[in-house]
Order: sequence, then structure tokens, then C-alpha cells
Amino acid sequence: MTGVPTAETPPRARRVGRYGLYAAIAAGGVATVHLGRLGGAGGFRKTVAIKSLHPHFASDPDFLSMFLDEARLASRVQHPNVVSVLDVIAEDGELLVVMEYVAGESLARLLREAKQKQIPLPVRVAVTITANMLYGLHAAHEAKNEQGEALAIVHRDVSPQNVMLGPEGVVKIVDFGIAKAVGRMHTTRNETLKGHLAYMSPEQLERSPLDRRTDIYATSIVLWEMLTGQRLFAAEDEVSTFRKALEAQVAAPHLVNTDVSMALSAVVMKGLARDPSERYQTAEAMAGALEGTVALAEQRELAEWVVRVAADSLAKRAADVARMEQADVFFEQEIRPAPDSEARRAQKARLDSHLQHARALLLESEAPTSIVPSSTDFESRTERQPRRRGPLWWIGTGMGTIALLSVVVWGARRVGSSDDSASVATPATPATPATPATPATPATATASALSPIVPVRSAVTPTPEARGVASAAVPSTLRSSPAIRRTQKAAVPSKPRSDDCSEPFVIDAAGVRIPKQHCL
Repeated sequence: MTGVPTAETPPRARRVGRYGLYAAIAAGGVATVHLGRLGGAGGFRKTVAIKSLHPHFASDPDFLSMFLDEARLASRVQHPNVVSVLDVIAEDGELLVVMEYVAGESLARLLREAKQKQIPLPVRVAVTITANMLYGLHAAHEAKNEQGEALAIVHRDVSPQNVMLGPEGVVKIVDFGIAKAVGRMHTTRNETLKGHLAYMSPEQLERSPLDRRTDIYATSIVLWEMLTGQRLFAAEDEVSTFRKALEAQVAAPHLVNTDVSMALSAVVMKGLARDPSERYQTAEAMAGALEGTVALAEQRELAEWVVRVAADSLAKRAADVARMEQADVFFEQEIRPAPDSEARRAQKARLDSHLQHARALLLESEAPTSIVPSSTDFESRTERQPRRRGPLWWIGTGMGTIALLSVVVWGARRVGSSDDSASVATPATPATPATPATPATPATATASALSPIVPVRSAVTPTPEARGVASAAVPSTLRSSPAIRRTQKAAVPSKPRSDDCSEPFVIDAAGVRIPKQHCL
């Protein structure tokens, strides 16, 4: 057999939704990666990589939320040096993440095979791989959510196992499954350390706050190992690795490999500074420093090294993909859903329950310090539309207006009645017997003009200037009020009317001339 399938020997596969899952190409502690095919209308087909969570982990909501985190965060990173996440499906009791397929091998496997085959890694190629890693990480560090707010993603597990190299010379960062970011759904249980100990930064081992400089430190370890061909902090057990990573002194790469220049060695050592403030502050800055020390290899040169090291495994992978693609004629017939047994229905029910729990964790983690703006913040950034007022509003407004007018009218009536009472209770001053007239002083005249109730008559007629001053001194509301007019009218003595207007006035007992009303 040459590996070409026939109608009698189709590749083993199973179908989940629109996807066909074929042979496993990688396996980890949490999930298995399969070759897959996406089937669409009109015979559309696309080769993809499908990561399937192990069944015993799918029953744990914490691991489930971590798995969903990988897809959620990686989907926000769009860069040629980062593997794209295409889809997430939960069907038939399984949770799958569909990713871009990279037809290559991990950097860890390539370094291992290069050492076994004694194929050297050129310095230019090592620096080129690292620069591509840094650019991909920088894109992740700068990623933003839908509202344009920084996600502050930190990969936390940069290692050769999570770097893929394709036969075309492409370099891609994979596996953001334990990445840490603002708004993460998953919180590591009991603060357990996650990742590869030999590539952790001091602050990560000490469980201090992490930022993008942690990934720069881990990338510098990978570069140091590629340049020297040795492991930096690896030891016989985890305890020794932990202690070595915290305490061991790091030798400069040019002291181990004479092909490494001192300038390049200085860049590596700055990236390995134990104090984060002494490292490069961004991955992009370190990539630029590397490019300033070594001329980067062309993509063709990198592709030639990958093919030379992994020719056998790449050929086998290509054969597997060819068999899968040729078996597309069996897509509808051979790739069928598994029987819906009682056990499978129970598995689907458990997965649905855990997915609901994971969504609840997401809402709970984002509620206090959400990277998504609250509704109030959103309304403040958008044009607020005027609210439409319904009939109830108009009825209430009308009733309120009527009540207000009723109060005003009632108050006016109370004021009028109090004025009438005052005028009745205060009878007009009776005329006094005739006495010798005493000239009034100007002060007395002014006081008479200012009296708001009963004007004091004076035998001396005030001057026009005095009358103007007195009129201006009295408020207009008092001069024209009904109470004053009624009081003034009551002060005039009632005398029998005479039709004789030869003298259009009469003189009262005080000597004051009073005009005849009918002669005016």
C-alpha cells in the first residue's frame, strides 16, 4: 500500500457537525489535535486542525472554561505569526476548537531531530525564528476587545512546544490555553503553576503579577537554547528545575558558541534580566534589537532548514493529508454521526450543563471589572434619543397643572378676603373739630405719602417734586392695590351731592379741599 485510499479502505473518520475528524497529529495533557475537513455547500472543502478536549476534562467546568478561554482570546489576535482560531463547536457531547492547519512540526521536535541528526542550526535562522515569535507575541500583547480596550494578554507558556514551523518557512505561535488576560473566564485553581517550569520567568515562579515582559523572558530562553544547543534551566526533576530557574547564573551565549557575536549575546542577556524593568519593555523592541545585530535569514533559507531536519515526518504528514483529501468522495457516506446511545445522550447533557456553568463563570468574572463597557458608559458615548411620551404622561401633566391653578386661585381668594376684612375692621377716621391750621413740615408730607393705608391730608399742597418723590417711594403694587383704593374712598366724608359746580370742591373740617366727584 502506498497510502492512497480506495473505496474499500477509506481513512477512519467521524463527523461532528460540518467537520470530519481524522487521524490525531498531536496529543497533550488536556486535548488531542486531529486533522480535519470542513465541508460546505457546493463541494467546498478545507483542511483544518481540530483540537478536541479529552472527555474526562470536558466533565470539569474549570478545564472547560480554560479551554474556551483559549479560543476566545486567540480569536482576537490576528497576525501571520499566530495560529488563527476559526470556530468553536459543542455538539454530540464534544467540545472542539477549529484552528488554522499548519503543515509543519513544532520547534521542540525540530530541535530534537536536528540534534539527533547532527544538523546545525545557523545563527541567522535561530534569530529569524525568534524575531517572528516576538512579532506574533507583540500582536497578542496589543490585542483589543470589541470595544477597543486592551486585553493585556500574556501567553505565559512560551516554549518550543508551542511554536510551529511550516515547510514554507512560516513561524506561528500556538496554544493560548493558559494565557492570562484582563476579563479571563478561568482562574487557575489554588494558584497552581501552569506551563513549562524551565521557561518560566522569576516573577511567574514567585507568583507575582505578570505582564508582557514574562513572555519576553521565556522567548529569550528559547533563543539562548537555539544559539547554544543546550538546555538552560532543565534538570532531573521539577524541584531542581524550579530552584535552578530561580538561582542559576546564566552564561552569555557567545561564551558557549563562538559563532554568536557579543552584540547578539548582549540582546539575549538583556531579555534574560531577572528584573523585568531591565528587560525590553515590548516584544517588538526586542525584535528590532535582534534585527540590528544579525541579518535575518530569508524565508526560503528557513524553509530549507525545516525540510532538511524533518523530511520524513513532513512526508508522512503530507501523505495523511492527501489520503484525507482524496477520501472527500466518501464525505457524505463514510463520515456519519455516532449512534445516539444512552451513554452519548448523558455525555451531551453533562456537556450542556458544564457549558452553562462556564458561561456563568464568564459573566461573574467580567461583572466587577469588565473589559466590556457598562450600559451607562455605552449610552454616554452614543447619541441619546428623546423618549416618546405616552398618554399617561399627558394626563398626569394636565391633572398636575389643574391642581396647581386651583391652589393659585384659592390663595388669591384668601388674600382678597383678608384685605376686605382689614378694610371693614378699620373704620374711617371721623372728622375732627375745626382747629387752627398747623402748617405741615416736609417730613410730615413725606410720611403721609409713604403711608400705605390712610393718607394724611395736609393743608399745604406738596410741590410737584415732592409728589414725584412720594409717588416713587411707594411700591406700585401698593399704590394700585384694591385695599388702598377702598381705604382712600372710605376716608372721603360723605356729603349731600350738589349740582352746583361753580366751586368744584368742598372744604372739610380740617380745611382740606375735596373735589366734587360729579364735577370732575
